[in-house]
Amino acid sequence: MDILRCKDIPATPWKNGGGMTQVLARQAPNWRISLASITRDGPYSIFPDTMRHQTIVQGKGIWLRGDTDQMELPFGAGRCFRGATPVAAKLMDGPVKALNVIWDPDTTDVRVAECTKPDRHVPNSNTTFLWFALRGCFVVDRYKVDEGDAVLSTDAHMPTPDAGSRIIAVSLRKTA
Repeated sequence: MDILRCKDIPATPWKNGGGMTQVLARQAPNWRISLASITRDGPYSIFPDTMRHQTIVQGKGIWLRGDTDQMELPFGAGRCFRGATPVAAKLMDGPVKALNVIWDPDTTDVRVAECTKPDRHVPNSNTTFLWFALRGCFVVDRYKVDEGDAVLSTDAHMPTPDAGSRIIAVSLRKTA
């Protein structure tokens, strides 16, 4: 189990130069979890043969615009879309941070959901879990996890949230 203090994770430029990313965890070439700082309107990088899930974890939100549709992502909301889909972000009201999960759907099954109470996961040697403190904090295996930080585990440790806390739960199960 790893406690991820996000303020201590270095940021690197996006592949397209339009923003910065902090990689929280990766299992190349199957998946990557990162925090993206989006400070201006603009296009996203293309990731062929992948799926993406994005949750706004700081700031008011964005609109994602594709060729044929627009998706609203306010704070706390998440959406899944194909990595090869050309999309651009338009900020609603100032900069945001987004929790991004990018994965190969041929090798990995991913679930992303908000949980407000301890969730019972079945430990599985092929599964990695990440819990992100969206609002408030939580405790996992005696460790306090503050807002904006995360826990990465392959042992399915259960988070115990403080009253009013909001947690984003990510599970990544290797399928091939």
